[in-house]
Amino acid sequence: MKKIFVLDTNVLIHDPEAFLYFSDNEVVLPITVIEELDKLKRGNGEIPYSARQALRLLDHYRETGKLSSGVRLPNDGTLRVEIKEHSHLHKSSNDNRIISTAVTIANNGCKGQPVILVSKDTSVRIKADSLGLITQDYLKDKTTVFQKFGNIHNDESEPDDIKSVRYLQSGDKIFRAYAEDKMELIRRQRSIMSISPKNIEQECAIDARPHRSGRNRKDSSGHCRRTSFLYQSPAKWICKKI
Repeated sequence: MKKIFVLDTNVLIHDPEAFLYFSDNEVVLPITVIEELDKLKRGNGEIPYSARQALRLLDHYRETGKLSSGVRLPNDGTLRVEIKEHSHLHKSSNDNRIISTAVTIANNGCKGQPVILVSKDTSVRIKADSLGLITQDYLKDKTTVFQKFGNIHNDESEPDDIKSVRYLQSGDKIFRAYAEDKMELIRRQRSIMSISPKNIEQECAIDARPHRSGRNRKDSSGHCRRTSFLYQSPAKWICKKI
């Protein structure tokens, strides 16, 4: 049976493409989510950037149909915006409006379909659960770096046949691996433009990013190697030797 997923604003801030990853189910965005994204889109930084990306993607699908009745997504699911939000909580707040929208959808009869509120906010999940809603966190990592190229290996993993820049983790050390048998130790916890990495994937991304201009650099053997950093999508970066 198909499910109805109601997304909180923080899910789209975490991953602007989040609504594409719910298989062939129905994804619903409360109108409050759109309003919050509109307020958050101004300025610099990760949050405004994510808000703008989410709105652009939503506008793209808006052009394919009507968001009020639902538009088709690539995975055969649907996406719609819900404006009905009968109050089910005493205090009026954006979080409570989003929760109330999910409760309204569940109470209005969904042909037996489960209604699930997805939020990164623990308090939202707790309040929604107290009202009888099914809740869940959004666990997909938006920093899915090097999904194909530059995979991060551990000591036991076998090297693959990708001839691009890769990263090998050995204990607390990370090595940049390129060509077939070349490796260099990278500096940990390196920052760029006041941005500090939060996980190993981001450390590798920061290590690779300075070479996106395609400038030459010498490896440990003295050979000059040219690297480029290719942008694929907001969630995927590929470092590839050319």
